[in-house]
Parts: sequence; C-alpha cells; structure tokens
Amino acid sequence: MSPGRSLVGLFALLLTVRCALLDLPFLPAEKTGPGAELALLLLVGSGALGGSGSATASCSGGLPQAPAYLADTVTSAPGSLSGGSFDDPSRATNGICGAGNDSGSLDVYSLEQTGARSVLTLEWAGKKVSNGVGVDFVVFENAFRISGSSTALFMDPLIVEVSRDNSKYCGFAPDYTASPESSYSNNPAHWQRFAGRTPVLYNVLTNPLSADAIFDSTQAGGDGFDLSDLSDSNAFSTGCDTAERNAIQSSGFIYLRLTAATARQNPDTAAAFLAESVATGPDIDGVVARHLLQR
Repeated sequence: MSPGRSLVGLFALLLTVRCALLDLPFLPAEKTGPGAELALLLLVGSGALGGSGSATASCSGGLPQAPAYLADTVTSAPGSLSGGSFDDPSRATNGICGAGNDSGSLDVYSLEQTGARSVLTLEWAGKKVSNGVGVDFVVFENAFRISGSSTALFMDPLIVEVSRDNSKYCGFAPDYTASPESSYSNNPAHWQRFAGRTPVLYNVLTNPLSADAIFDSTQAGGDGFDLSDLSDSNAFSTGCDTAERNAIQSSGFIYLRLTAATARQNPDTAAAFLAESVATGPDIDGVVARHLLQR
C-alpha cells in the first residue's frame, strides 16, 4: 500500500470516529474520492457541518442560466429516508455542485444498488422536455477518475428512461460492451448510453457556466442524451414500442426515471448489470434540460 493510500485510510478512520461521536452520516471513501473525503473531514473538524450532516455551502437556489433548466420536482423517490443529507431526494433538484474530475460532490441524493431505493423519478414543474437540436438533457452523477485516468473511473452507472404518462417508459438502449460481460470494467467506454460515466465539472457556485457550456461535456461533464437517439426497445419491459417512442420524440416527455443499472438485468447475459465491488449505488447531483414547453 502506498503512503498516499495509507494517509487516505487514516483520514477515513478519523472521519468514521468523528462522525460517530457527532452522530453525523459517514460518506464512504469510494463515494467521494480522497480529495472530497479530506474536505469533509476538514468540514467536520471546523464545525461547518450541522447535526444533519448538511454542508453549509449548499447548492440550494443555485439555478443555471436559461435556456438551461434544472429538473425541479421529485415525482417519486421510494425508500428515501430522513435525517441524513444523502437521504434527502431534494438534493437531486437543488442545483448542480460537481467536484471535478477526481472527486464527487457532497450535495447528492444516493440511490441503492437494488430494491425500492434504486429508482428516482424527476420532472420539470408545469413543463415538458422537447426534442430540439443536439443534446436535450444532461444527467449529472458522481463518477470520478481513479488516479487521474480518463479510462479508469469509479462509476455507478444509471439507466435513463423518459415518459409522457409515468406509465410507459422508453430509454436509450444502454449496452455494456466489456469482454467478457461477466466481468466488471471501470472503463466508461464499455458503458454505452448509460449515465453515471462522466465526472461533473459544472458547479453553479464555484464553476458557473453559460447554457451552451452546460450542454458541452468537455466543459460541464455529465452525460448528455438526445431524444433523437431514443430507442423503441422494450428489453426492460417498460411498455415502450415504436409508437410510444415516436410520440415522445414528436411531443416531448414529462417524467425522467433514473435506475441503478445493478437493479436491471443485462439482456446479453440475463444477469444483473455489474458494479464495482465497493460501490453502494448512484449519487444523483441533478438533471438539466434545454428545450422546455408548456404541458
């Protein structure tokens, strides 16, 4: 073990003890990265965290510039709890506060790998997202690079689906392409058309961006989706067919559903999609859309 990893381990131990004494939720190192873990340790030590574990520098009220619109309504968050900052689904609608390539944000709502809490559904109050030119919405999740590598990331991949009626959902035909598919890969290139595969660079407080920049992954990070690429596949038995796919593309969608990939079966293997051995579930920072219409 390198001295750097030993130091991170010491920080983790100190943070675990400190949080236990203060009755604060502990965010595992694998969900934050060494930089964010140290930052959280310093926040606890300085008293910047309150009893709920919420950081003083919250994303609350941090909105992007139009025409970039934050999903602002939690439609459904089954299994969500109360009392801890990562248990609060409003953290997925209060603003994007990414922490860069090498660590994850602390202002997130954490899903689980399976079960009721593996799914989160969001919407834009009174609006629907339409199919415009280029990327129509971006999903921001807490992926981060391992040792600075762009081909080895800590990821919690998400399946992204959209709906007009919160009943029939169509997605983007996500495809895990590692060989063999019975082995986990931390290379984002092997997770085609999933979210949760790109670090979040956009931070409304410390790295505010123009609307155009938010939809440019080189500037904002996150994973962009274009409704022109929507699939009519019903591989996950979500009620999608060609007619429904075409209707969403022509008239837009209201509901966006994010599901931990580990909660679904890989159609190629008939087994659940794989995860990093120490992963606990995706952390949702938020979703931003570009083309909104009145419902």
